[in-house]
Amino acid sequence: MVQAYTNVTEYFALKKANEQLAKENARFHAREPQSYYKYDHEVFQIKDSIYVQQYTYITAQVINNSVNKRNNYITLNRGSKQGIEPGMGVISPQGYVGVVTDVSQHFSVVQSFLHKLSSVSAKLYKSNYSGIMEWPGRSSTYGLLKDIPGHVELNKGDTVVTTSFSMVFPQGITLGTIEEPELNTSTNFYDIKVKLSTDFQKLDHVYIVNNLLKKEQLELEQLAKQEDAE
Repeated sequence: MVQAYTNVTEYFALKKANEQLAKENARFHAREPQSYYKYDHEVFQIKDSIYVQQYTYITAQVINNSVNKRNNYITLNRGSKQGIEPGMGVISPQGYVGVVTDVSQHFSVVQSFLHKLSSVSAKLYKSNYSGIMEWPGRSSTYGLLKDIPGHVELNKGDTVVTTSFSMVFPQGITLGTIEEPELNTSTNFYDIKVKLSTDFQKLDHVYIVNNLLKKEQLELEQLAKQEDAE
């Protein structure tokens, strides 16, 4: 009986320690340079700083997850009461996870990268060439990076990260590393097999990404579209 009590006590102590570590990591992400929008100091300043916070991170725990279907989803223990909205990005300590699609008061559902409709704007960290990364199905370990020109030099192990083209994630979030590039001779573009940095079978604590400037960007781009239509 004493041993059982000890095991239970150690379990909850470890769980509390993991939750605290996740919170500390979220604060660390929020302080990273890519989480800030840089103002040109000659144009605009706020409190003598050329940076303003653009991305914040909310810790969440995975309470349901699938990896072996064609369309996989993840359930998190955070919802609208914690400020979660559809369209927010989700990352793990290792990298990209997916995008929030549905939210209730206390829970949210994430469309995992392991989904036939998932795609993310990606680039080669070393050369900055960009393309689109998708999940081809079958394995939860690999993605497929497309639209990289055939003249680009590639090496196994090169890092693939998110671009600045998305309003969901800051640039530089790790997606994975090049495993096997294959040149499509008919198009002269690569189909690149990428080993995913996130182990989707071991997801536990994740971070929900909130772009504080997303609404402003969307409104401006919508205004531009309306002006073009006139």
